[in-house]
Amino acid sequence: IVSVGACMGMRGTRMQAVQQELEGERIDVLIWSDDPAQYIASALEPADVSGIVLDEDARSADIIFAASDQLARAIGTQGQNVRLASELTGYRLDMMLEDEYRARQQSESQQYVDLFVQRLEIESDLAGALVELGFTSLEEVAYVPAETFHEIEGLDDDTITLLQTRAKDASIADELLQQESIQDPSDEL
Repeated sequence: IVSVGACMGMRGTRMQAVQQELEGERIDVLIWSDDPAQYIASALEPADVSGIVLDEDARSADIIFAASDQLARAIGTQGQNVRLASELTGYRLDMMLEDEYRARQQSESQQYVDLFVQRLEIESDLAGALVELGFTSLEEVAYVPAETFHEIEGLDDDTITLLQTRAKDASIADELLQQESIQDPSDEL
């Protein structure tokens, strides 16, 4: 690994020479990391990132800033900074302030609570406890080991079994409904 200082040269002389060869094109030097979150934060410097939430499967990241001036710095003029950082890292970057992120998280959590209340026929307190444990789908409730539910205070084995049975039934019903909605091409003839 070559340090940033070695790339820049004394008082930036190496970078200045490269910039002159490139007819004044601006050059940024950043530290590469195999950790995507660290690499993204480095690509957005000098903006001060307060948090990064990665979705490695979707190759997207929520970038969270404490202050609007840092958000503006990361976005750059006409979105140039965030566009370049996205191209460099290969991630779709969604920039937001902490308040926006918290509001979005609360909205998503409420959607899961509502799903569990409706489909599992449980009280909202229990649905909220499931969401706090990280459950986001009926399938997860149905098929995780029963021991996972022991973290919720007051749940006995019979209640856990009932909860998982309801989740399995709802998942199967959803799957059957989805299969029925997919028309067989021969039916159209």
